[in-house]
Amino acid sequence: MNTNKPPLLVIPAYNAAEHLGELIERVFRLYPRRNILVINDGSSDNTARILHEQGVKQITFACNRGKGAALLAGYCRAQALGYTAVISMDADLQHTPEEIISLIDAHRRQPSAVIIGSRMSDPRSMPQPRRLSNNLTSLIVSIFSGRRIRDTQSGFRLVPLCLMRGMSVRSQGFALESEIAFNLGMRGAVFRDVPISVIYRGTPSHIHPLFDTLRFAALIWRRLWR
Repeated sequence: MNTNKPPLLVIPAYNAAEHLGELIERVFRLYPRRNILVINDGSSDNTARILHEQGVKQITFACNRGKGAALLAGYCRAQALGYTAVISMDADLQHTPEEIISLIDAHRRQPSAVIIGSRMSDPRSMPQPRRLSNNLTSLIVSIFSGRRIRDTQSGFRLVPLCLMRGMSVRSQGFALESEIAFNLGMRGAVFRDVPISVIYRGTPSHIHPLFDTLRFAALIWRRLWR
């Protein structure tokens, strides 16, 4: 495995055409394009056309399978290509691409840690339902994993792939990020927060804060019961 490779940047994209072009242009300015992979999660808009025009490496699902499935496909491809870590970020420009450097700097200082781009330094900028959902999910994960994790729902994170070996997950949707944080915490992983900007553009979210939180709580309960 080539440890000199930078992390693979994995971007799940579902009907992301509105912001995807700008996102890719900004990422290309600061990150090698050979280390960028977009997962087109069965989009029905112009996402596929934008990826083709920009010459981005991609995995395309024939139908929408959910963000969790897209992320897992990215992790699997990274492992197959010999990467040692994955950075994931959303495609809707709610993450600032230029802050990728902050995650990489933290990774260089502590290569074995999970680096979470945390929005909790300015939680008031988050819509209240999202803030409440995130606080509840983070509390559940922190209590039952024994690790203090302040932003388990953050889609902007860096995960060393050695920590993912042999991991079994059940979520296929947005709960996957919290489930992975829970599993990593149970395995004794070290977490480090990197403050990131909080940007909400008023575009419709594919997350349902109440149902996704309840679904995740039920998943953790079943895990603990077993």
